[in-house]
Amino acid sequence: MQYKIHGEGPALVLVPGGLTGWLSWDAFIPEFNTNKIIQVQLLNVQYGLEKKLLPDSYSVKLESHALAASLIEAGINEPADFIGWSYGGLILLDFALNNPALIKTLTLIEPPAFWILNAHGVHNENAEKVTTTLSRFENDISENDLEVFLTSVGFAKPGTSVKDHPNWKN
Repeated sequence: MQYKIHGEGPALVLVPGGLTGWLSWDAFIPEFNTNKIIQVQLLNVQYGLEKKLLPDSYSVKLESHALAASLIEAGINEPADFIGWSYGGLILLDFALNNPALIKTLTLIEPPAFWILNAHGVHNENAEKVTTTLSRFENDISENDLEVFLTSVGFAKPGTSVKDHPNWKN
């Protein structure tokens, strides 16, 4: 897993969402100027930018193990603060459950952890729609599948198409 480090001080690890990668944290780096910031790039984003297929063994667990290896390489061997957003929050949850000694604080922002809703009986119609959409993406993902997903998470206004966005072809 790629990573970049900014500044000095106590470690703050930023784990991004699976669509935009570490770019999603760039605007916040100045706000954390009293910390040593470690921004990681999720494997799924890295592979996408490199136009490579993910390995057949790809999973949240693979991302979590890659995060652990990157932190070791970056010299993070004591408890740190962690923030994970969206898919990064899910990966970070797995990492935290398997590496509790490295967690000083854990902040999860919108992790797609739908099983929690089921366990508490609050799995509503919107959560069911997202769960159903995501469950279709276990194998090959078509452009139509990607459009449905991006629209369902708000990247396109209702009645418009993400395919009309200038970056669609990139």
